[in-house]
Amino acid sequence: MPNHCYQSVYIKGPRAMVQELYFNLDCKDPRFCDVVVPMPLHEAGNSYEWCNANWQTKWDVADVEIMEKLLMSDEEGPEPIAWFAFKCWTAWSPPIPVWDQLHALGIDVEADYEDEGGMFEGAYQHGEDECCGRAGVKSVAKPVRR
Repeated sequence: MPNHCYQSVYIKGPRAMVQELYFNLDCKDPRFCDVVVPMPLHEAGNSYEWCNANWQTKWDVADVEIMEKLLMSDEEGPEPIAWFAFKCWTAWSPPIPVWDQLHALGIDVEADYEDEGGMFEGAYQHGEDECCGRAGVKSVAKPVRR
């Protein structure tokens, strides 16, 4: 059984992209990683290895709880914005490559995460991941999978 990595995530950015993320999370079978970094059809039989290599977790998000419903700016400028917040867990570690992709697309991601066994915790914001291990040592290295 994998260790769960609990996360609180805040997403803000261009309205259309943020709405798509929100509607894929606020449903019966939530998807997040697969929306941002889609698994190619030819990898379906090899999903464990592909997810691990591309999302840094064994599968997509689980037990999603929307904490702040989708809100949108009143501004109608060239790129109106939207935002929301949610909690979830993933297997082993947070989906840092997925957050990195969102950051590259101009979406702000702020997340706090922790391993259920207390082996690591960290925060992601402004495209930077800061992780602390059990000994309190800060690093930018990714958590070790068990």
